[in-house]
Amino acid sequence: MSGSKKILILNSLQSYHGSTARLRAISETLENLGHQIVFHQPTTNALRRMFSSMKTCLHGDYEILWTQKLNPITLPSMLIARLRSKLVIVDWDDWDTGLQQNIVFAFLSYICETLGHWIPNLITSHSYRLLKKVSRTTPTHYLRQALPSPQTSTPSFQDKTNLETAYRHILGWRQQKDINITAYLCTMTSGGAMDLPYILQEWSKHHAVNQNHLLVIGGGPKLLAMITLAKKLSLEGKVFFAGWISSSDLPQLLSQLDDGLIYMSDTKSNQLRVSLKILHYMNAGIPIWGNVVGETKEQYGQWIANCHIADKGMSFHSPERISLDLHTKELKKDIESLIANHPTWFS
Repeated sequence: MSGSKKILILNSLQSYHGSTARLRAISETLENLGHQIVFHQPTTNALRRMFSSMKTCLHGDYEILWTQKLNPITLPSMLIARLRSKLVIVDWDDWDTGLQQNIVFAFLSYICETLGHWIPNLITSHSYRLLKKVSRTTPTHYLRQALPSPQTSTPSFQDKTNLETAYRHILGWRQQKDINITAYLCTMTSGGAMDLPYILQEWSKHHAVNQNHLLVIGGGPKLLAMITLAKKLSLEGKVFFAGWISSSDLPQLLSQLDDGLIYMSDTKSNQLRVSLKILHYMNAGIPIWGNVVGETKEQYGQWIANCHIADKGMSFHSPERISLDLHTKELKKDIESLIANHPTWFS
């Protein structure tokens, strides 16, 4: 981007989504590179978010629209920006068709993801597999997985309440002998919590043998349903749902736990995605175990002890601690490479 550019960052999702964290990391990096950033994030329902985004794209003062995902909220805004002769960039981080809660949403997502990639000037992603799907029709560029700096997150009163409650549960569990406390990070959405029911079912079978306790961290609309399922499985006292915790507090909280769990069922959507929770675990310096597939396995498999909940009890070597500052520098290199390789788009 030759010189400072006015960039409209359009977030189509709520604040608790992992995709929002990634988009904020990109926004933060662009701002650090000297660009003028306006971050637009409507907080109403989907229909109102769509119209609010369209209005902003129609009347806003910007040179570049940078949004995330190909969905019913972003596509109309991208069309408006293209009609206004603006550069349109989409960061595509998931194959969302397979992450929807019902067939209607899945159909809408499929239409958007199979046809929408013709609209933007450029598609970025941290998944080489996703980029390969559209590379014949749309210019693409790899941008590594990233998290926003903890300093950019301001904890709310509820965040602090959730954090204090989580620490109380950890302290209580530590009073017991030979207790291992495992973290599981996920957004409580149809996609983010897709594999959590299986994890809870397996935890209920094997807890009596291995005495592991599970701290589930994350907020969203599926939280109550997951708590209800845990109760049905008689996991009260063994599994605790902390709710949403601010990213600024996550490293310290995770460092108090023994390890982090990741489990990805072998689905098309999981094959294409790159899990954010791995970066959180590694940044906290805790071991990671579980099962990963596809793109996540290719990029991070070497850091993960591949085992089942029933096998848990083995000792793990802690991964080398990864600094988010270092990761942000790598993202900056990716964006600078994008600019260098496509100068005419940004001149």
